[in-house]
Amino acid sequence: MLTAARGAVGPGPGPLPQAAGRLDRHAAPAAPAAAAVAVPASVVYPVVRWALYLFAASLPFEYPEHTIPLEVHTITGFLFVGAAFLQPRVTFGRWFWAVGGFALYLYIYVVAFALNGGAYHREVARLFILLTQLTFLLWAAANLMRFPSIARATLGALAGACIARALLQFARVATSGRAVFTGGERITAFGQNANVIAWILAAGLVALLGLAYARHDTRPRYRGLIWAAVVLFALVIAETGSRGGLLALAAGVVTFTLGGRGVRGRGRNVFAALVALSVLYWAADHSEVMRNRITETLETGNLAGRERIVPTLWDMFLERPTIGWGPLNNKYELASRIPFQHRAKRDTHNIALEVLTATGVVGALPFFFAVGLCARAAWRARRGRDGILPLALLAVGLVANMSGNWIAAPLFWLVMAYPLASADPLPEQEGPPTPDAPTASVGALRAQSSHVPLRSSSSGLTPPAAAVGRGR
Repeated sequence: MLTAARGAVGPGPGPLPQAAGRLDRHAAPAAPAAAAVAVPASVVYPVVRWALYLFAASLPFEYPEHTIPLEVHTITGFLFVGAAFLQPRVTFGRWFWAVGGFALYLYIYVVAFALNGGAYHREVARLFILLTQLTFLLWAAANLMRFPSIARATLGALAGACIARALLQFARVATSGRAVFTGGERITAFGQNANVIAWILAAGLVALLGLAYARHDTRPRYRGLIWAAVVLFALVIAETGSRGGLLALAAGVVTFTLGGRGVRGRGRNVFAALVALSVLYWAADHSEVMRNRITETLETGNLAGRERIVPTLWDMFLERPTIGWGPLNNKYELASRIPFQHRAKRDTHNIALEVLTATGVVGALPFFFAVGLCARAAWRARRGRDGILPLALLAVGLVANMSGNWIAAPLFWLVMAYPLASADPLPEQEGPPTPDAPTASVGALRAQSSHVPLRSSSSGLTPPAAAVGRGR
């Protein structure tokens, strides 16, 4: 039986994984110092885990007609971040460079606000607090979702909540419709924005399909029920009339074709993607509002005003390319240049142009550097246990942000956290831990969350060989 060990790993100061009790049997007999110590998910406080699940489950239930100044998912997001600080060594134990990129963007965000006159300070302060919360949320979620069981449960909570939300709309519970000039009505529930709920449901469906097909450890027990859910989601998304949501869903589904182990696995994913795309086409063609809106776009190029917004934003960026117009000020400036509908403020409807016009190139560099790191992590993760699912979910978020500005949408930050976690998963201990396992596991988690580089393997990521010092 191995004893807990202390030692040095190369030149770095990070501690070695410590093993005790049942954790010892997970070490390789030939080279115990080089093996990754399995860590049970129970090392995470239940209140922290369930706060994350509650946050994920709240995302489809935005309620615009609220009487308090915060959205439901904003409240659950603050609850999760607050719970994360109860166990900071676990939730913030591993640093990600993407978090640093977003933190630098927030600093430039404040600088751009000050240099552009400090206009609309109340709105800017509120958005700054929200973006700060979301940065901590990404950091904590990425650390927790390194546990495979927590990642599965989080995606399961999101997918399950999206199924419930889709069923409510399908059953016409608290639904409302808005007639559009192309014909038909855009249907939604609880007064939610049709474009917002469409891309949230798109992410929920991609998570559901990924849990069934994209991951390398899935079981086929419930795949028949999942295809019934695909039809439900397709019908509900189609009746929202959201072209961007439909395109984001299609992008996520197409991404599945890049995954799969071997010819059989990839062929299964391609077949599943083709069937899902066929269902989407059928649902869009049988929805009057979706069919007419797509036809209008193809025949006239009408994009609900985006065909005027995008060139105007680009001109604004060229006028102030360095530090931009300042957060929020860019939206008021945009509205003054596009006076139709007589709005004082107009959204940018594109995350790239939002960042460029609000903070200029100086702010765009760290922001998109961080997004690029998330995309790189998603690509690396495709060979791990989660397969192509992290990349598919990120594709949904990125495509949705091409026709909408969801920089402050909590779901976008969650789908960026997932690849960071999947590219660096923890070897998770299965079965009930012994009484002394949590203490040993915290030590192992701290070691594996240090700056010591990890190398890839087919079963996950393991630390390099270490010199074993004296026993303790």
